[in-house]
Amino acid sequence: MFTAPNITKPNCPRKCGDLTIPYPFGVGFGAGCSRSLWYDIFCMTSFNPPKAFLLAANDQYGNAVEILDISESHVRLRNQVLNKCFNSTAVISPEFPDTLSFNLVTTLVPYSVSGTANKLFVVGCHDASHFESAFDATPTVIPSDQGTSCSTYCSFDARNVAAGKCNGNGCCQAVIPGGMMRSYSLSFDILMNHTSTVTYNPCGYSFVADQESFKFRGIPDLNDPNFVNRTAYEAPLALDWFIENDTCADAQRDLNSYACVQNTTCVDVIDSDIGGYRCSCLPSYQGHPYLSPGCSDINECADPSSSPCSMICTNIPGNYTCSCPSGYAGDGRKQGTGCKRQFPVMKVALGTNC
Repeated sequence: MFTAPNITKPNCPRKCGDLTIPYPFGVGFGAGCSRSLWYDIFCMTSFNPPKAFLLAANDQYGNAVEILDISESHVRLRNQVLNKCFNSTAVISPEFPDTLSFNLVTTLVPYSVSGTANKLFVVGCHDASHFESAFDATPTVIPSDQGTSCSTYCSFDARNVAAGKCNGNGCCQAVIPGGMMRSYSLSFDILMNHTSTVTYNPCGYSFVADQESFKFRGIPDLNDPNFVNRTAYEAPLALDWFIENDTCADAQRDLNSYACVQNTTCVDVIDSDIGGYRCSCLPSYQGHPYLSPGCSDINECADPSSSPCSMICTNIPGNYTCSCPSGYAGDGRKQGTGCKRQFPVMKVALGTNC
Protein backbone atom coordinates (compact mmCIF):
# COMPACT_ATOMS: atom_id res chain seq x y z
CA MET A 1 0.00 0.00 0.00
CA PHE A 2 2.44 2.66 1.21
CA THR A 3 6.13 2.44 0.34
CA ALA A 4 7.48 4.52 3.22
CA PRO A 5 9.59 2.63 5.82
CA ASN A 6 7.47 4.12 8.61
CA ILE A 7 3.76 3.87 7.83
CA THR A 8 2.48 4.67 11.34
CA LYS A 9 2.81 7.65 13.64
CA PRO A 10 5.86 7.56 15.96
CA ASN A 11 5.57 5.14 18.90
CA CYS A 12 2.40 3.55 17.48
CA PRO A 13 2.03 -0.18 16.71
CA ARG A 14 2.70 -1.08 13.09
CA LYS A 15 0.70 -4.30 13.15
CA CYS A 16 -2.17 -6.13 14.78
CA GLY A 17 -1.33 -9.78 14.37
CA ASP A 18 -0.57 -10.34 10.68
CA LEU A 19 -2.34 -7.17 9.54
CA THR A 20 -0.32 -4.01 8.84
CA ILE A 21 -2.16 -0.88 10.05
CA PRO A 22 -1.14 2.17 7.96
CA TYR A 23 -1.90 5.74 9.01
CA PRO A 24 -4.50 7.41 8.88
CA PHE A 25 -5.60 4.23 10.67
CA GLY A 26 -4.12 3.42 14.05
CA VAL A 27 -4.25 0.74 16.73
CA GLY A 28 -6.06 1.62 19.94
CA PHE A 29 -9.28 3.42 20.77
CA GLY A 30 -8.48 7.08 21.48
CA ALA A 31 -4.75 6.32 21.59
CA GLY A 32 -3.83 9.14 19.21
CA CYS A 33 -2.36 6.77 16.61
CA SER A 34 -5.01 7.48 13.97
CA ARG A 35 -6.27 10.64 12.26
CA SER A 36 -9.53 10.50 14.25
CA LEU A 37 -11.63 8.07 16.26
CA TRP A 38 -13.28 6.78 13.08
CA TYR A 39 -9.95 5.31 11.96
CA ASP A 40 -9.20 3.62 15.29
CA ILE A 41 -8.60 -0.11 15.03
CA PHE A 42 -9.33 -2.36 18.00
CA CYS A 43 -6.69 -5.10 18.26
CA MET A 44 -8.03 -8.13 20.12
CA THR A 45 -5.03 -9.90 21.62
CA SER A 46 -7.07 -12.80 23.00
CA PHE A 47 -6.72 -14.38 19.53
CA ASN A 48 -3.49 -16.01 18.42
CA PRO A 49 -2.40 -14.23 16.32
CA PRO A 50 -4.32 -11.08 17.38
CA LYS A 51 -7.18 -9.87 15.16
CA ALA A 52 -8.12 -6.32 14.15
CA PHE A 53 -11.71 -5.03 14.30
CA LEU A 54 -13.37 -1.97 12.80
CA LEU A 55 -15.53 -0.38 15.49
CA ALA A 56 -17.39 1.74 12.92
CA ALA A 57 -19.05 -1.31 11.31
CA ASN A 58 -21.52 -3.82 12.73
CA ASP A 59 -22.45 -7.30 11.55
CA GLN A 60 -25.82 -9.04 11.70
CA TYR A 61 -25.63 -9.19 15.49
CA GLY A 62 -24.27 -5.71 16.22
CA ASN A 63 -20.67 -6.85 16.69
CA ALA A 64 -17.62 -5.01 15.36
CA VAL A 65 -16.32 -6.63 12.15
CA GLU A 66 -12.89 -8.20 11.68
CA ILE A 67 -10.56 -6.41 9.23
CA LEU A 68 -8.70 -8.64 6.75
CA ASP A 69 -6.93 -6.01 4.62
CA ILE A 70 -6.41 -2.26 4.27
CA SER A 71 -5.42 -0.84 0.87
CA GLU A 72 -5.13 2.69 -0.54
CA SER A 73 -8.88 2.91 -1.14
CA HIS A 74 -10.57 -0.09 0.54
CA VAL A 75 -10.97 -1.80 3.88
CA ARG A 76 -11.85 -5.47 3.41
CA LEU A 77 -13.86 -7.12 6.18
CA ARG A 78 -14.60 -10.68 7.21
CA ASN A 79 -17.82 -11.43 5.39
CA GLN A 80 -21.26 -12.64 6.38
CA VAL A 81 -22.96 -15.41 4.40
CA LEU A 82 -26.73 -15.97 4.45
CA ASN A 83 -27.53 -19.64 3.95
CA LYS A 84 -30.27 -22.24 4.08
CA CYS A 85 -29.74 -26.00 4.21
CA PHE A 86 -31.99 -28.94 3.38
CA ASN A 87 -32.28 -32.51 4.62
CA SER A 88 -32.65 -35.65 2.53
CA THR A 89 -36.31 -34.86 1.84
CA ALA A 90 -35.41 -31.29 0.82
CA VAL A 91 -37.08 -29.80 3.90
CA ILE A 92 -35.55 -26.50 4.99
CA SER A 93 -33.76 -26.64 8.33
CA PRO A 94 -35.54 -24.20 10.67
CA GLU A 95 -32.52 -22.65 12.44
CA PHE A 96 -31.34 -20.57 9.47
CA PRO A 97 -32.46 -16.88 9.32
CA ASP A 98 -34.30 -15.49 6.31
CA THR A 99 -32.40 -12.19 6.21
CA LEU A 100 -28.95 -10.75 6.87
CA SER A 101 -27.88 -7.17 7.53
CA PHE A 102 -24.74 -5.04 7.66
CA ASN A 103 -24.54 -1.56 9.17
CA LEU A 104 -22.14 1.34 9.55
CA VAL A 105 -22.71 2.84 12.99
CA THR A 106 -23.47 6.41 11.81
CA THR A 107 -23.64 8.52 8.66
CA LEU A 108 -20.56 10.42 9.89
CA VAL A 109 -18.09 7.57 9.43
CA PRO A 110 -15.68 7.93 6.47
CA TYR A 111 -16.69 4.60 4.93
CA SER A 112 -19.31 3.24 2.57
CA VAL A 113 -20.15 -0.18 1.16
CA SER A 114 -18.35 -0.18 -2.19
CA GLY A 115 -20.73 -0.35 -5.12
CA THR A 116 -17.84 -0.73 -7.57
CA ALA A 117 -15.76 -3.39 -5.80
CA ASN A 118 -18.61 -5.60 -4.54
CA LYS A 119 -21.28 -7.71 -6.21
CA LEU A 120 -24.23 -9.74 -4.98
CA PHE A 121 -23.60 -13.50 -5.27
CA VAL A 122 -25.92 -16.49 -4.90
CA VAL A 123 -24.49 -20.02 -4.85
CA GLY A 124 -26.87 -22.98 -4.99
CA CYS A 125 -29.64 -24.54 -7.05
CA HIS A 126 -33.04 -22.90 -7.61
CA ASP A 127 -32.28 -20.14 -5.11
CA ALA A 128 -32.62 -16.36 -5.24
CA SER A 129 -31.53 -13.40 -3.15
CA HIS A 130 -32.54 -9.75 -3.06
CA PHE A 131 -30.22 -6.91 -1.99
CA GLU A 132 -31.56 -3.70 -0.46
CA SER A 133 -29.29 -0.77 0.37
CA ALA A 134 -29.62 2.27 2.65
CA PHE A 135 -28.00 5.56 1.64
CA ASP A 136 -27.33 8.84 3.40
CA ALA A 137 -30.48 10.67 4.48
CA THR A 138 -30.11 13.36 1.81
CA PRO A 139 -27.97 11.97 -1.01
CA THR A 140 -27.04 14.30 -3.84
CA VAL A 141 -28.14 11.67 -6.35
CA ILE A 142 -30.79 9.13 -5.37
CA PRO A 143 -30.31 5.89 -7.33
CA SER A 144 -33.38 4.88 -9.31
CA ASP A 145 -33.03 1.33 -7.99
CA GLN A 146 -31.65 0.78 -4.49
CA GLY A 147 -31.96 -2.99 -4.79
CA THR A 148 -30.91 -5.84 -7.03
CA SER A 149 -31.56 -9.57 -7.30
CA CYS A 150 -30.25 -12.70 -8.96
CA SER A 151 -31.34 -16.35 -9.07
CA THR A 152 -29.79 -19.74 -9.80
CA TYR A 153 -30.89 -23.04 -11.29
CA CYS A 154 -29.37 -26.50 -11.86
CA SER A 155 -30.19 -29.50 -14.02
CA PHE A 156 -30.86 -32.87 -12.39
CA ASP A 157 -27.26 -34.09 -12.80
CA ALA A 158 -25.60 -30.66 -12.54
CA ARG A 159 -23.95 -30.96 -15.96
CA ASN A 160 -24.40 -27.24 -16.53
CA VAL A 161 -22.57 -26.22 -13.34
CA ALA A 162 -19.05 -25.19 -14.34
CA ALA A 163 -16.17 -23.87 -12.27
CA GLY A 164 -15.26 -20.27 -13.00
CA LYS A 165 -18.69 -19.44 -14.46
CA CYS A 166 -21.19 -17.53 -12.32
CA ASN A 167 -23.85 -17.20 -15.01
CA GLY A 168 -26.91 -18.64 -13.27
CA ASN A 169 -25.98 -22.34 -13.37
CA GLY A 170 -25.29 -23.01 -9.70
CA CYS A 171 -24.03 -19.44 -9.22
CA CYS A 172 -25.31 -16.00 -10.16
CA GLN A 173 -24.01 -12.47 -9.64
CA ALA A 174 -25.49 -9.00 -9.86
CA VAL A 175 -24.15 -5.45 -9.76
CA ILE A 176 -25.19 -3.55 -6.63
CA PRO A 177 -26.10 0.16 -6.64
CA GLY A 178 -23.39 2.79 -6.37
CA GLY A 179 -23.47 5.76 -4.01
CA MET A 180 -22.89 6.24 -0.30
CA MET A 181 -24.33 3.01 1.07
CA ARG A 182 -24.33 2.98 4.86
CA SER A 183 -26.03 -0.39 5.29
CA TYR A 184 -27.69 -3.19 3.38
CA SER A 185 -29.86 -6.23 3.89
CA LEU A 186 -30.16 -9.54 2.06
CA SER A 187 -33.17 -11.81 1.80
CA PHE A 188 -33.11 -15.43 0.59
CA ASP A 189 -35.83 -17.19 -1.41
CA ILE A 190 -36.34 -20.82 -2.43
CA LEU A 191 -37.57 -20.95 -6.02
CA MET A 192 -38.61 -24.60 -6.10
CA ASN A 193 -38.41 -27.90 -4.23
CA HIS A 194 -34.81 -29.12 -3.83
CA THR A 195 -35.45 -32.87 -3.96
CA SER A 196 -33.64 -33.20 -7.30
CA THR A 197 -30.47 -31.42 -6.16
CA VAL A 198 -30.08 -32.05 -2.43
CA THR A 199 -27.63 -34.92 -3.00
CA TYR A 200 -24.99 -32.58 -4.43
CA ASN A 201 -26.27 -29.23 -3.14
CA PRO A 202 -27.56 -29.45 0.44
CA CYS A 203 -27.32 -25.67 1.05
CA GLY A 204 -27.87 -22.38 -0.74
CA TYR A 205 -25.85 -19.24 -0.03
CA SER A 206 -26.11 -15.49 -0.56
CA PHE A 207 -23.53 -12.78 0.18
CA VAL A 208 -22.12 -9.45 -0.98
CA ALA A 209 -18.40 -9.68 -1.67
CA ASP A 210 -15.40 -8.17 -3.42
CA GLN A 211 -15.96 -9.40 -6.98
CA GLU A 212 -12.24 -9.94 -7.55
CA SER A 213 -11.97 -12.22 -4.51
CA PHE A 214 -14.78 -14.70 -5.10
CA LYS A 215 -14.09 -17.42 -7.67
CA PHE A 216 -16.85 -20.01 -8.13
CA ARG A 217 -15.41 -23.55 -7.93
CA GLY A 218 -18.43 -25.37 -9.37
CA ILE A 219 -19.74 -28.55 -7.73
CA PRO A 220 -17.10 -28.43 -4.93
CA ASP A 221 -18.71 -25.17 -3.78
CA LEU A 222 -22.22 -26.63 -3.91
CA ASN A 223 -21.42 -29.47 -1.53
CA ASP A 224 -18.67 -27.93 0.63
CA PRO A 225 -19.69 -28.19 4.31
CA ASN A 226 -17.17 -25.43 5.14
CA PHE A 227 -18.41 -22.99 2.48
CA VAL A 228 -19.69 -20.37 4.95
CA ASN A 229 -16.50 -20.15 7.04
CA ARG A 230 -14.20 -20.35 4.02
CA THR A 231 -16.06 -17.69 2.04
CA ALA A 232 -16.15 -15.33 5.03
CA TYR A 233 -12.35 -15.01 4.74
CA GLU A 234 -11.68 -15.72 1.06
CA ALA A 235 -14.37 -13.39 -0.30
CA PRO A 236 -14.38 -10.31 1.98
CA LEU A 237 -16.77 -7.37 1.94
CA ALA A 238 -15.10 -4.23 0.56
CA LEU A 239 -15.68 -0.79 2.08
CA ASP A 240 -14.54 2.42 0.42
CA TRP A 241 -12.67 4.66 2.87
CA PHE A 242 -11.70 8.30 2.56
CA ILE A 243 -10.74 11.41 4.51
CA GLU A 244 -13.99 12.72 5.91
CA ASN A 245 -16.13 15.81 5.49
CA ASP A 246 -14.35 17.93 2.85
CA THR A 247 -13.71 18.08 -0.84
CA CYS A 248 -10.14 18.71 -1.97
CA ALA A 249 -10.87 22.36 -2.69
CA ASP A 250 -12.40 22.96 0.74
CA ALA A 251 -9.77 20.95 2.62
CA GLN A 252 -6.89 22.86 1.02
CA ARG A 253 -8.18 26.12 2.51
CA ASP A 254 -7.16 24.87 5.97
CA LEU A 255 -3.66 23.44 5.73
CA ASN A 256 -3.63 22.59 9.44
CA SER A 257 -6.27 19.90 8.92
CA TYR A 258 -5.49 19.06 5.28
CA ALA A 259 -4.47 15.39 5.16
CA CYS A 260 -2.20 15.34 2.10
CA VAL A 261 1.50 16.02 2.74
CA GLN A 262 4.49 16.82 0.50
CA ASN A 263 4.58 15.77 -3.18
CA THR A 264 1.05 14.40 -3.22
CA THR A 265 -2.14 14.88 -5.15
CA CYS A 266 -5.70 15.09 -3.79
CA VAL A 267 -8.62 13.23 -5.39
CA ASP A 268 -12.27 13.77 -4.48
CA VAL A 269 -14.45 10.77 -3.68
CA ILE A 270 -17.17 11.42 -6.22
CA ASP A 271 -19.83 9.20 -4.59
CA SER A 272 -19.60 10.98 -1.24
CA ASP A 273 -22.53 13.24 -0.35
CA ILE A 274 -20.84 14.49 2.82
CA GLY A 275 -17.57 15.21 1.03
CA GLY A 276 -14.41 13.17 1.16
CA TYR A 277 -11.04 12.79 -0.53
CA ARG A 278 -7.93 10.63 -0.69
CA CYS A 279 -4.25 11.46 -1.06
CA SER A 280 -1.70 9.75 -3.28
CA CYS A 281 1.91 10.31 -4.26
CA LEU A 282 2.63 12.28 -7.41
CA PRO A 283 3.69 10.22 -10.47
CA SER A 284 7.29 9.03 -10.12
CA TYR A 285 7.18 9.62 -6.35
CA GLN A 286 6.79 7.10 -3.55
CA GLY A 287 6.27 7.20 0.19
CA HIS A 288 3.40 7.90 2.57
CA PRO A 289 0.89 10.49 1.30
CA TYR A 290 -0.55 11.11 4.79
CA LEU A 291 2.59 11.22 6.96
CA SER A 292 5.48 13.70 6.88
CA PRO A 293 7.93 13.87 5.12
CA GLY A 294 5.49 12.61 2.50
CA CYS A 295 6.53 11.27 -0.88
CA SER A 296 10.02 11.38 -2.35
CA ASP A 297 11.30 11.18 -5.90
CA ILE A 298 11.88 7.71 -7.35
CA ASN A 299 15.40 7.51 -8.77
CA GLU A 300 14.78 5.48 -11.91
CA CYS A 301 18.51 5.55 -12.64
CA ALA A 302 19.70 4.04 -9.34
CA ASP A 303 19.74 0.42 -10.53
CA PRO A 304 21.28 0.00 -13.99
CA SER A 305 19.59 -3.39 -14.45
CA SER A 306 16.12 -1.85 -14.11
CA SER A 307 16.93 1.53 -15.60
CA PRO A 308 14.66 2.56 -18.51
CA CYS A 309 17.72 3.84 -20.35
CA SER A 310 20.08 1.74 -22.42
CA MET A 311 23.26 3.74 -21.71
CA ILE A 312 23.05 7.14 -19.93
CA CYS A 313 20.25 7.76 -17.39
CA THR A 314 19.90 11.13 -15.66
CA ASN A 315 17.44 11.42 -12.78
CA ILE A 316 15.45 14.64 -12.35
CA PRO A 317 12.69 15.37 -9.79
CA GLY A 318 9.63 13.41 -10.84
CA ASN A 319 11.20 12.16 -14.05
CA TYR A 320 14.39 11.09 -15.84
CA THR A 321 16.10 11.56 -19.18
CA CYS A 322 17.92 9.10 -21.41
CA SER A 323 20.81 10.01 -23.68
CA CYS A 324 23.60 8.47 -25.68
CA PRO A 325 27.36 9.06 -25.39
CA SER A 326 29.44 10.59 -28.14
CA GLY A 327 29.63 8.35 -31.16
CA TYR A 328 26.13 6.90 -30.61
CA ALA A 329 22.70 8.00 -31.84
CA GLY A 330 19.12 7.25 -30.75
CA ASP A 331 16.63 8.15 -28.01
CA GLY A 332 18.58 6.14 -25.41
CA ARG A 333 15.52 4.22 -24.17
CA LYS A 334 15.38 0.46 -23.78
CA GLN A 335 11.83 0.52 -25.09
CA GLY A 336 12.75 2.93 -27.87
CA THR A 337 15.51 3.11 -30.44
CA GLY A 338 18.22 2.81 -27.79
CA CYS A 339 21.76 3.86 -28.67
CA LYS A 340 23.37 2.69 -31.87
CA ARG A 341 27.01 3.21 -32.69
CA GLN A 342 27.73 5.63 -35.50
CA PHE A 343 30.63 4.74 -37.71
CA PRO A 344 32.56 7.57 -39.40
CA VAL A 345 31.90 7.97 -43.09
CA MET A 346 35.08 7.58 -45.12
CA LYS A 347 35.39 9.91 -48.05
CA VAL A 348 37.50 8.67 -50.94
CA ALA A 349 38.67 11.12 -53.61
CA LEU A 350 39.28 9.71 -57.08
CA GLY A 351 41.60 11.43 -59.49
CA THR A 352 43.55 10.85 -62.67
CA ASN A 353 47.22 11.40 -63.45
CA CYS A 354 48.01 13.28 -66.57
